[in-house]
Amino acid sequence: RRRKIVVDSGLLDIKKVQLIDRKRPKEDRELYNNMRCFMQYLPRSEYDELLQGLVQERQLRRRLEQLQNWRRQGITTIADGEAFEAGAHKKSQGKKTENTSMYLRSSGQDKTRQTSRHHRYLAREQQEALNSISDKLKQKSKKAAASPIDGMEGVDLLSTAERSLCISAHVAPKQYMMIKEAFLSEYARLGNLTKKHARSLIKIDGSKISKIWAFFCENKWINQSIEDGDTIMGEFDDRSAD
Repeated sequence: RRRKIVVDSGLLDIKKVQLIDRKRPKEDRELYNNMRCFMQYLPRSEYDELLQGLVQERQLRRRLEQLQNWRRQGITTIADGEAFEAGAHKKSQGKKTENTSMYLRSSGQDKTRQTSRHHRYLAREQQEALNSISDKLKQKSKKAAASPIDGMEGVDLLSTAERSLCISAHVAPKQYMMIKEAFLSEYARLGNLTKKHARSLIKIDGSKISKIWAFFCENKWINQSIEDGDTIMGEFDDRSAD
């Protein structure tokens, strides 16, 4: 039965049916699709006649509504009504064009804002990266410039020259302060301090004691003793021998 209905209704040629359906107005197309279920109950000729009657009824209803609208607008002739419809259509098209323009401008502004926001984000990211690199370089510079004795106990009590002496002699600041106190106390007691005697006071590496003793002599904290051949030049000879 279904096959017979399809054949009798001419629905086998799908492309032809679709082409005819596309040519119909949208409202008529909806009407044809909604009424297709009644095709199985009526012969094709009666079915087509029914659909044509429904389409004509809809067209008459539209025309009546249009004429009633003209009447409410004070229009009394067909020519005035057609002019009214033309003006309304033109106005509607103008609104559509204006809305489209507004949408395009709005879209362009949105894209501009998004682009500007993206550029600001990239600039902020680049600035943060540069700041991070700069901080790392500063930290490296501080570490490179930091002295090996920085942070040790007693380093804040030393002069710049004494700090350099501790670094070159490999002596901790606290140890240097003990040697300094011993040298000055012994010099004050004896009135002189030979390098040999200085080495006997503190039992550490003799080259370290010699450097500290020469430093004291250079700065006139103790008078250079000529006993046992102890001279500043002798200290220089010790340094070169080291």
